[in-house]
Amino acid sequence: MCHLKRAVTLTDERPCSEISRFLKTHRDKIEIVFNTLSYFDSMNFAVRAMSPAIFSVGLMDTPRPPSTVFAAYKYYAGKKEIRIYEFNLHEGGESYQDLEKLKFLKTLLS
Repeated sequence: MCHLKRAVTLTDERPCSEISRFLKTHRDKIEIVFNTLSYFDSMNFAVRAMSPAIFSVGLMDTPRPPSTVFAAYKYYAGKKEIRIYEFNLHEGGESYQDLEKLKFLKTLLS
């Protein structure tokens, strides 16, 4: 889960719907909630990551909006690549992505 504050404003899929439902009744807790969630937000870890990584994103993903994946990718500090699946949801590239991961690993090990 990345860029949680943005995700909550874009989707009503779980777990974002649980957060927005809580905030509807606890309007005075918005800052506290997102400050606490920032400790678990993968986007905030990306700037410290140094290992090579391959990302994937389904552009029709509703539980994890694509812009939140791109946020983590943008801030990822290590060598990185991304595969974009235009018509996929949260499952991303499935077996296509498995092949991409194997190619990526082969490149790293050679």
